[in-house]
Amino acid sequence: MKIRRLVKNTFKKELKEITIYKWIDLWKGQLNGDRKSYPPSFPAAYIHISDIDYTDRTVQLQEGEVSVSVYLFFHQGTDSFVGAADEAKEDDILNIVEQTANTLQWVQEDTFPDGFTLIHDKDLSDQYRRPAYKLTFQAVVRTAIDNKYNYVY
Repeated sequence: MKIRRLVKNTFKKELKEITIYKWIDLWKGQLNGDRKSYPPSFPAAYIHISDIDYTDRTVQLQEGEVSVSVYLFFHQGTDSFVGAADEAKEDDILNIVEQTANTLQWVQEDTFPDGFTLIHDKDLSDQYRRPAYKLTFQAVVRTAIDNKYNYVY
């Protein structure tokens, strides 16, 4: 669980530095389904850490691959057709998505020294009926493990 906590805190810190997001949280499906009473402010960023597949490298070191998706949600109802009052907001949203991707690309710590790379960018606007995007990053993570057995070599 140390890895998940470190990844979450690192991504959260980077997202806070962008200063545009009014709501940053772990993704728990907050905007799925019929939940009309959930009160997030927009723009919002949600961090989802998926499976981490580990392999033992030595007696005291594990290495794994982690994928992290960042869901980005924006205000609903920005018209972007030619001549619309909100036409420029479309570019603003796309610029924020790009800025977020660039900020999180190559973010690194001792546990993930090679950094995260963007592997997928998906538009979820149809699904959520508002401007919504999912950026997925991947990294190799390394962690020390406590060996409770004494091995004879």
